[in-house]
Amino acid sequence: MPQKALARVATLLLLAGAHADASDREMAFGSVIIKVGMTQASTLAALHSRFRVEQVAAYPSNWAVRPRDASDDTDVGTLVFTDGRLSRATKSWGPRVQQEGVAFARGLWGALQSLGQSRATACVVAAGQRDDPRSEVRTATLDCGTRTITISVLRDDVAEYAMIHG
Repeated sequence: MPQKALARVATLLLLAGAHADASDREMAFGSVIIKVGMTQASTLAALHSRFRVEQVAAYPSNWAVRPRDASDDTDVGTLVFTDGRLSRATKSWGPRVQQEGVAFARGLWGALQSLGQSRATACVVAAGQRDDPRSEVRTATLDCGTRTITISVLRDDVAEYAMIHG
């Protein structure tokens, strides 16, 4: 996989867990803010101004959020409604071409699977970045006491790199 694509995938995977549920009350889709508990009608109306929102045939309580451009069927996110109210919202962070993310996702899966085998129970997530004119570094760390996983995306004048350590 080209390093640039891998770096994009890494950046996207750093954010992959974004969702809103009862414990995290709101989420932004672009400039549109939706909140858990909003009525289905108000949620769909708010998003309709910037996105196509289509009911998922196989799961009638789920709605796919897609770009307004009718030729683009890439999911931006998913909404779930229970009893006429928004109960969950998730964002899709990519990549658009799923095969570009397979190698990185396998590496991340391996790191998380080994963490699960260590029976770690309390973990702290941290993310940071450092930018200067010649480079940028993005990191996300999952620290579970005896085990730590770090995902890094680095860019310099020569190339982009992505790494998983753990």
